[in-house]
Amino acid sequence: MIAKKSQSGFTMVEMIIALVILSMIMLATLTALRTFAQTQSKIEEVTARLNTTRQVTDFLRRTIGQATPVLFAPVKGDYEASYGTYFIGEQTSLVWVAPMNFGLDAGSSFVFRLSQEDSRLWLQFSPFIDSVTEPDWSELIKYELLADITEFEIGFLGSRASGWLKEWPLSQASPALVKLTISSAERFLPEIVVRLDDGQLHVR
Repeated sequence: MIAKKSQSGFTMVEMIIALVILSMIMLATLTALRTFAQTQSKIEEVTARLNTTRQVTDFLRRTIGQATPVLFAPVKGDYEASYGTYFIGEQTSLVWVAPMNFGLDAGSSFVFRLSQEDSRLWLQFSPFIDSVTEPDWSELIKYELLADITEFEIGFLGSRASGWLKEWPLSQASPALVKLTISSAERFLPEIVVRLDDGQLHVR
């Protein structure tokens, strides 16, 4: 009598079970990879925002802190005083003279203008020519610093003032402190307080 050879291998049920388990493992792996990619992308996005915010904050602190109180005697009679320091502030805009901190013009004196328009924080600048020439801001390029701005206020504190002021008109001295309050829909921005060490008028 001839003995039957034993057949080795997987049954159809075992194959189906193995395929189901393999599919579940692949699905879990793909889901984990997708989640990791989304998390990585979100981290990079948040990091980029933080870097942008930090760069803007550092730039404003440095440039406003280096404000030079040079003489400003505008030809146009749009100011209460006939001359004063080239530092004029309103609740949502600020104009000042300071050294340029980057580019080929680094070290040269420029007139800067910081303002909020259309929910954006803009920076404009022009070379400082003399004490009577005022830049035509409507003709100068605007550089976007931050977008989706929900609040932007500037406060000014004089050396003898007891409280923060909403405006700093043309006067004989610059404020001792400048406070910037900026709120954005996508970024957290801490309040920026800048000290101006030398606020007395310099005639040059």
